[in-house]
Amino acid sequence: MGIGGSYACLYWGLQVVPPGLTQVILALVPLLTLLFAILHRQESFRWQAFFGALPAAGGIALVFGEQVRANTPLPYSLAIVLATVLSPNPM
Repeated sequence: MGIGGSYACLYWGLQVVPPGLTQVILALVPLLTLLFAILHRQESFRWQAFFGALPAAGGIALVFGEQVRANTPLPYSLAIVLATVLSPNPM
């Protein structure tokens, strides 16, 4: 699916999901990459990585916390998450 599937999901999701919330989800790409690398055993779990990811997640929540409270339908939000997962490169 790659980039075509990623942008198709983004386009569909952005029709309803606020851009601020979309940016929050897209900012999670590096953290999701670490998580999937650990789950697929390409990276071993390290506490240093875990404690490095905590401030990153906290910073994302601090900067974009206001937009996260948006009331959006779940399928559109999941489309944005799927676009993030399908993205071959960080957006």
